[in-house]
Order: sequence, then C-alpha cells, then structure tokens
Amino acid sequence: MKTIKSCLDKDAQLDVLRRGFELIPDRRRGGGTIFLADVLMSGYAVFDLKDPSLLAFDDRRWLEAANLERVYRSSQVAGDTQIRAA
Repeated sequence: MKTIKSCLDKDAQLDVLRRGFELIPDRRRGGGTIFLADVLMSGYAVFDLKDPSLLAFDDRRWLEAANLERVYRSSQVAGDTQIRAA
C-alpha cells in the first residue's frame, strides 16, 4: 500500500503547497509588489534549501534567480526585505 508521501514527488508537493498559498488572502497594505504566494514560496525555499540566514538566501537569489523561480514556481523570488514585510 502506497502512502500519500510516496505518491507525491517533490514537484507535486510544491504544486500542492503553491495552490494552498494562493488561497491565502493578501492583507498587506497596498498589496505589495510581489504576489503573496511568491513571497510565501520564497520563505519556504529558505527552509527547504537550508540556507543559514535570510542574507545567505538573498545572495543565492541573485545568483540563481531563474532556477529558483522555476523550481519554486514563482514569477519573482522575494528577497529578505519582502519576506520580512509579509
């Protein structure tokens, strides 16, 4: 018997997470410049990639933006300022 976890590969898990984040209403004043789901996916990426700090993630973001956007299904990867503000 397969478990739920074994049925979902990493891509499927990220899709489920992304869809869940898209259901959360954006209550930031002015709505922010980056979609809330993108900010939340960026926050998840910090923990998923096990970066030691937001600064380390921000450095990675500048070097690997296109790859992070593709892997974490974001139109924009949020930096530390946007993550903190959300």
